[in-house]
Amino acid sequence: HNAIIDGLVRGGCTATVVLFVGERGFVAHVGDSRLALVRDGRLERLTVDHRPSNKAEADAVRARGGVVLSFGGRDPRVNGVIAITRALGDRVLQPFVCAPPMYRRVALVPEDEFVVLACDGVWDVVSDERAVRVVREALAQTRSPQLAALALRDWAFSSGSSDNITAIVLQLPKQ
Repeated sequence: HNAIIDGLVRGGCTATVVLFVGERGFVAHVGDSRLALVRDGRLERLTVDHRPSNKAEADAVRARGGVVLSFGGRDPRVNGVIAITRALGDRVLQPFVCAPPMYRRVALVPEDEFVVLACDGVWDVVSDERAVRVVREALAQTRSPQLAALALRDWAFSSGSSDNITAIVLQLPKQ
């Protein structure tokens, strides 16, 4: 983050990472890309979207001196500019948009099937339930997490996503 700020880069990015060690997963997250675990057919979000539509996040923006504005039915934006409350970079919106990530640890169990990491270009148009169905069907047909991720990307595109679309599927080993 400091390298982005010190380098005078105007933009910013979200970041979502996960590290699996044995039967534990460690998650760090900033922004609105989302990590989800599918356990026994049900999707569990492992991250919280850092958006001004999240009351706690909007309150934190206001506590830092920023404002949350909506225009013409659009999603709320920090200072009327950006639809996320945490990012790496976005120097011009400091300190209203901040960089501290949220951390989470998760215990893996035998019922865990796969993990989906995707950006808002996917999650804005694909429901949790639809994501599970698309990925499960693709895995059943191809046995390839890469092809399952492409199927999810294609579903988001055909569902009208107008944002960038990135998806990663990690199939978890049976324990």
